[in-house]
Amino acid sequence: MTFKGKLILAQAPLAVALALVGGISATVTTRLGEQSGKIFADNYRSVRAAQRMKESLERIGSFPLLVLAGHGVKSAVDISQHRSAFESDLRVEENNITEPGEGEAAAALRKSWTRYQRALDEFLAATTLEAWDRLYFEALSPAFIETKQAADRILDMNQDAIVRKSERAERSAQGFKQLVVIAVAAALLGGLLVSISL
Repeated sequence: MTFKGKLILAQAPLAVALALVGGISATVTTRLGEQSGKIFADNYRSVRAAQRMKESLERIGSFPLLVLAGHGVKSAVDISQHRSAFESDLRVEENNITEPGEGEAAAALRKSWTRYQRALDEFLAATTLEAWDRLYFEALSPAFIETKQAADRILDMNQDAIVRKSERAERSAQGFKQLVVIAVAAALLGGLLVSISL
């Protein structure tokens, strides 16, 4: 064997070691990227839906207060788009159950929203200040609070899940960093020893 061939043969273990480390790095990096994407896909949709539901609910909830303040009854059309928006986002949430207990929380929100809509329809059908006042404090306000709290539960549940999964991904990244350092050191040492022996 020529001297050049012996040099190439002696360096081959180092090349194999570097290729092995590169393969491990690519595999683990891809896996970490997939985990991050899953966190986003699983929970972000529910977070946005819950935030939009709360916004819609606040806008709907301001209407009865204007009536009670003596500004007259506006057309129900003024709040119908917010009711439709809430309903649409609630369906998004119901079709995006990703966390333990989220299905029950979504069912509770649906129940509260149905109750609130019934109370709102009764309020809209009333024609006197006395009736508005009674319906608001007896039915509408409690149903509003209950619906808002139910939306908050879903929002908190999904935000907590994002934080928890992000922390888990960060721990995985730290483990990956240690794995790469160990793999590089072992591969270089092994390659060096084999090269020296050759």
